[in-house]
Amino acid sequence: MILYNSRRIRVEERIKAETDAEMQKATLLDQTQTKKGK
Repeated sequence: MILYNSRRIRVEERIKAETDAEMQKATLLDQTQTKKGK
């Protein structure tokens, strides 16, 4: 049970890290497009 929980937490952390990275990428793209627009 402890192994299962720690594994699940690790997967959730990886998903969260990937989501954060995607959001950062989207924000950077957003900023780049806004600068080009102006």
